[in-house]
Amino acid sequence: MVNIQDRAAGRGRILAISSAPGLSVQVRIALDRRHAHPTLLSFSLVGPDAQAIAEGAETVLPNSDAHMSRHFFRVSIQVLRTHPMWGPLLELGQAVCLRWKFELRDVEGRVLGRGTFRDEYSDPE
Repeated sequence: MVNIQDRAAGRGRILAISSAPGLSVQVRIALDRRHAHPTLLSFSLVGPDAQAIAEGAETVLPNSDAHMSRHFFRVSIQVLRTHPMWGPLLELGQAVCLRWKFELRDVEGRVLGRGTFRDEYSDPE
């Protein structure tokens, strides 16, 4: 038997997260039973010290009960270059290990899905 709250919330999944040019990623998601229900896809870019360097979000409005889509997130490299701890490492030619953390949430704040992607960034200059 399906819980009414589960039916209202539906399901969300982070299918894949992949590196993209610069300081960016591409995220593939799937939403089930969320047709026309706004869903928030949010991210935190986390440094090696586990502190958030950047955060953002995008609202997804599924167009069917079995919705799949791709989303692109980019953070300005200046965020790392001007960081008091990671900027000097980049200037020395060292790489910085980063984590992209994603969450899918409904409008009431219930978590529908989570995903994490580890990436290493070095300044191309």
